Amino acid sequence: SGVVTNYPDLCTDGDGGVYVVWEQDNGTTMNVEVLQVHDDGSAGYAATLSATSPDSYEQPRIVEDDNGGCHVVYANKTSPNTNQSVSVTSIDNNGNASTVSTDTSQNVTTPLITTDRNGLYWILFKCVDNGSLVLRIGHLGQTAVTTYPVGVSVVGSYALSSDLIHGAGTIAEAIIAYPEWGFGMDGQVYLERYKFESNSLIITLQDALLPYNSQESCDHPTVVPDSIPDGFGYGGAFVAWQTKY
Repeated sequence: SGVVTNYPDLCTDGDGGVYVVWEQDNGTTMNVEVLQVHDDGSAGYAATLSATSPDSYEQPRIVEDDNGGCHVVYANKTSPNTNQSVSVTSIDNNGNASTVSTDTSQNVTTPLITTDRNGLYWILFKCVDNGSLVLRIGHLGQTAVTTYPVGVSVVGSYALSSDLIHGAGTIAEAIIAYPEWGFGMDGQVYLERYKFESNSLIITLQDALLPYNSQESCDHPTVVPDSIPDGFGYGGAFVAWQTKY
């Protein structure tokens, strides 16, 4: 019927089912579709986050909350020739949705989202113009409270996760992984951990993960947290990535 779908993602709904999100191109605009699927395979909550042409909603990602709902982040392109911003739509377990647009001064792409169980969401996205990464924190259902430029330019993809150890404590933490490589230099994947304390973002770990061979480069990292704390009380992480020869 001329409908094209991209960027599927899913998360649990806390009751044995899942929420699924995807980008849907209807020919005149791109919307974000959200569908809940119960554990018996039947459909539950469904919603269309509709853009008005020539606007479009693109590249959605989804994360569950603690109350049977979910949070969807996506790039909000206000017209074909203007900057994209990042929007977050929070959906509770009764199907009530609220959207917060976190406008940026740069054209952004590929937003990721996670929640730390302390009423904060973490968003990681890339600025198209210079490839730099930006980490943003906000209260769920409210505007972002802190923006932090990671300070690196990324050619490939990147990953974001919450820290399981402090994720349910008093200190909000998140973990990111990204590749850094270029002509004449070997590729590496960097792992960084941040905490949000006293309205400030503080980096608590930065580690370069060397490739298997110095002639290889790295891309497409993914990261999941470890539930066992280290000697300093922090959670660790497992990172996987693709190597290129």
